Amino acid sequence: MQDKKNTVITLAVRAISPTAKIPTQYLTVSKGQSKRFLIATASYDALAEASDYFNKDKDEYEIPEQINGQRVIGVEDGYIIGGVLGINMDWSGLEFEDPDDPELKRWLENDRWSSQVSVTDIKEALSQKG
Repeated sequence: MQDKKNTVITLAVRAISPTAKIPTQYLTVSKGQSKRFLIATASYDALAEASDYFNKDKDEYEIPEQINGQRVIGVEDGYIIGGVLGINMDWSGLEFEDPDDPELKRWLENDRWSSQVSVTDIKEALSQKG
């Protein structure tokens, strides 16, 4: 388990069309490297194909709690997803010192998260983080 300093807070979740082959996205805020905070879009890894865990005799999936030591989260688009919620480097992120930074609001709008999360929501989440 991570200490409070390295906690990743999930602020919102959005599923993209399965035909787009883009995994479910999670808006997260955590400790930044060069600034106090990092807000970014993250996702889980595909651990295996779900079909590998289909029991034909029972006509159902038998999904384990872990695969190769990685915690299973669920099934998405035919894949078992899990592991650690990780920042996808193909998607943007922003480091910031203070939630009142105007760049944060711009980032939320540009990355189309502003309809789900406001700066006030971020402030509230950070105050609960401690």
